[in-house]
Amino acid sequence: MTAGAVWSGLGRILILCGLLLVVVGTAFYFLGRHVGHWPRLPGDMTLRVGTVTIYLPLTSCVAASVLLSLLMTFGLYVAGLVRR
Repeated sequence: MTAGAVWSGLGRILILCGLLLVVVGTAFYFLGRHVGHWPRLPGDMTLRVGTVTIYLPLTSCVAASVLLSLLMTFGLYVAGLVRR
C-alpha cells in the first residue's frame, strides 16, 4: 500500500466523521428543544456553591462511552475491519 493510498483513506474517514458530527449536532440542536434534558443517572453529581452550579455527569459519561464503544466495534465488525 502506498503512502498516497493511506492518506486518501484517512481523508475519507475524516470527512465521514465530520459529516457524522454535523448530522448529530443538527439533531441535538433541533431535537434538544423538544426532547428535554439528558436524564440524570445515579452517580451524576451537582455541586452548588452560592450562585455557582456545576454539574458533573460522571455516570452519564461512562454510559455514553460504553455505548459509543459498542457502536464503533459493531460498525468496524460490519465493515470487516475487526476479525475474531
